[in-house]
Amino acid sequence: METTLLISLISGTFLMLLGAILAYTVRINARQAKQGEDIAILKTQVSPLWAKVQAQIAADLHQPHPRYAEMDKLLEKLEALTISDEERGRLKELLLERSKDAHPDISEEQREKAKLMIVVMDMVLIEANIDPEDKLTIALVEAKKTAMQSNVVVEAVKQAQGESNAKAKRKS
Repeated sequence: METTLLISLISGTFLMLLGAILAYTVRINARQAKQGEDIAILKTQVSPLWAKVQAQIAADLHQPHPRYAEMDKLLEKLEALTISDEERGRLKELLLERSKDAHPDISEEQREKAKLMIVVMDMVLIEANIDPEDKLTIALVEAKKTAMQSNVVVEAVKQAQGESNAKAKRKS
């Protein structure tokens, strides 16, 4: 009887210790998952220029129609810097579809902005993951930024000219 009691005490102690180890492991894993999310958010922090460009394009791409709800939700996550890699991939697919969408409620300007958003999203990721010692990558990113800024300026000028022409036509 005494050995049975001793074996039961040892088994109970072992099970309690095993439960404590398991609880500790679960807690550590949850903490690491949260840190992973925080790191992902930090990696997608963008420079003020790209944040503004990204936000403007996202606002222009929003559509009230329910068939675009998935893209709108993903654009909102992109703007909030809470988008995951999988969601980023899905957003790129939807943007590519939008760039080819011939539906009457999608303008040519929105098709172009959908293409531009894909490039901007890539620039943000490249910029977030640059090694400060990698001179070649930095030079390439700077060249791409300059080209993108030129395109953004050209688009803004085209838009302003279009608005100006529309006003002139209304006055006539």
